[in-house]
Amino acid sequence: MDIANADGVIKATLQDTTAMAEILEEAFEDDAVMSYLLGKRGVTRDFFEALFQHIYLPFDCSFYVKNNHGEMMGCALWSKPGQDPNALSLGFFKMLWHNRQNLTFDSLKRSFSLSSLSLRYHPKEPHYYLCAIGVRQSFRRQGVASRLLTHVLAMADREQAPTYLENSQEKNLALYQKNGFEVVHKHILTNSSPIWFMQRSPKPLN
Repeated sequence: MDIANADGVIKATLQDTTAMAEILEEAFEDDAVMSYLLGKRGVTRDFFEALFQHIYLPFDCSFYVKNNHGEMMGCALWSKPGQDPNALSLGFFKMLWHNRQNLTFDSLKRSFSLSSLSLRYHPKEPHYYLCAIGVRQSFRRQGVASRLLTHVLAMADREQAPTYLENSQEKNLALYQKNGFEVVHKHILTNSSPIWFMQRSPKPLN
């Protein structure tokens, strides 16, 4: 049974894997950075299914929002302070195995290179990390992404923990900046796609 928090945000479980992967596939369908990393089209859903199931589900910090008809409108994959999604863990190798038919040597090389670059800009102290956030096209501009963001940012503020993300779409900069994120670096990939590395400091406790 789905247990919603006061803001209507629900913690994701294994049974939500397919729906979340479908939403993230739609959200990243035309994302140039995702295309750069995966190297081909049509494999994004498999990638997000494996990413959630083998890495972010065990982190126990991924959420979604439903409407009154029970339709999942948007979701987000997060890791908590002290969790390392880039670690060469059992889950990481399970994810690779799950995607073995979709990944190539070149796509793995690009992924490792971008991960190494990203690690330079992660906060040095334990922090929350937003891996991916997406909202179905039919539910956009209804505040879904903001609800998913502010739910975890409130957790970060209570713990006085910083937050970090990589943004690959310029149109989303305003949303993140409105919620306290600042650009710490902008990088242009070899396919001319920009990616913004962003950090947020926790709000002081009253």
